[in-house]
Amino acid sequence: MHASKLAALKGQEKLGRRSQAVKPSIRTAYFTDEIRLCPLATARKCGQAGHSELYPHLCMTTTKLLRRGAIALISLEFGLASAYLLLMLKHGTTPTMLDFNGLRTLPSLMQAAHLFAIGGLCLVLLAQRSRWQAHYSWYLPLALAGLCLFGGLDELTKLHLQFKQINWPLMYLGLLAVITIASWRDLVWLWRSHRATLLWVAVGLAIFLLGGFGAEFLQAAIAATASQHSSTAATWAEYLRITLEEFAELCGETVILYAFLTFTVRVLGRSEPPLRERVGK
Repeated sequence: MHASKLAALKGQEKLGRRSQAVKPSIRTAYFTDEIRLCPLATARKCGQAGHSELYPHLCMTTTKLLRRGAIALISLEFGLASAYLLLMLKHGTTPTMLDFNGLRTLPSLMQAAHLFAIGGLCLVLLAQRSRWQAHYSWYLPLALAGLCLFGGLDELTKLHLQFKQINWPLMYLGLLAVITIASWRDLVWLWRSHRATLLWVAVGLAIFLLGGFGAEFLQAAIAATASQHSSTAATWAEYLRITLEEFAELCGETVILYAFLTFTVRVLGRSEPPLRERVGK
């Protein structure tokens, strides 16, 4: 009799332990699904229930969404570049909006949108710098915003084609070098605190510069080769050069935009307003 009661009590204790062990996993799964389906609503709850409890899940989920979006965008750009090259090789022409060498076509508008988005994020970081007591200086986001906004305007209007007496690749490289040297303290802080962001930006810049400017430098070599070989081969080589140049610029800008988006989410998400603002609220 006593043995049966002891067995029943042990069974009840085991069931209680199992139910207690299952509840946290159910709660965790609920929060994970909620963050995935509605991150903004969860962010509001984070501010009410405690920022440190749910922020890691929110940041991880947002980063995954941004990464998937970047991969999807690069896939779209690769599909557009492949369609342009195949149409040019087969028919020698392509729809106007698909032209990778035209003015205000779909690829050109995408490049301008990338640059404007990066410039806009830099302005957001600049505007929030004093309020969030950020560690970066005002110069780096302001200089990058000016460079990206001017680059987007150049992409829309093709200023570099109207003023051919200016060495545009050398000018952009010089501006990048000046910004890098003048903001070396910010770059050191980024390397220590946000190394992944800095590496992604470096990868995007390498793709943009090597593919974009590198293909542009090959234009003279292709023109010189055309006089020695058949004109058809030179024309196909020019189509390939245009495709590689524009796709590399699109891909590099997408990688840089992804890096800036993840950096903005992490910096503005982890930071807290000054004490006087929190007390005032």
